[in-house]
Amino acid sequence: MLSRVLVLVVIFSLFPAELFAQETEEEPQFAQLELGSPAPFAGTLFNPTATAQLIADREFRLTDCDLRVNYEINLLTAKHNLEYNILQVRYESLEERTTALSTLRDQEITDLREMVRKHPNRYNHWFFAGGFIVGAATSIAIYFAAREINQGSQ
Repeated sequence: MLSRVLVLVVIFSLFPAELFAQETEEEPQFAQLELGSPAPFAGTLFNPTATAQLIADREFRLTDCDLRVNYEINLLTAKHNLEYNILQVRYESLEERTTALSTLRDQEITDLREMVRKHPNRYNHWFFAGGFIVGAATSIAIYFAAREINQGSQ
């Protein structure tokens, strides 16, 4: 879209609208004149060199316009490719980082599991005995507390 607008701007800047404006609707006329012969109409007479210069100028302007448009298109394409490549490299680096972190996490989990297998909890019997003693003491305390409450209410 930007390139189309750019083409229109370049065309209108090279060929202003006044160039195409005509004040009269007169038909273009052309006549070959020999040296010394009178002109059949009023106007501007160009020799073959001047006519060639007008044609060459027009072709030069068209070529120049095409070159400018192609330059701008190539410039925009290069900018787009640069931005795309930057984003591609960023994506690849983030993907590589994520893969590395995932591998590191998995390795750590494997190491911790291996550590647990090598060194099992050696204090399981103490936890069991402590839980039994605390549970028994709590039950005895509740029994005596209930008996006291029951004797106090009689």
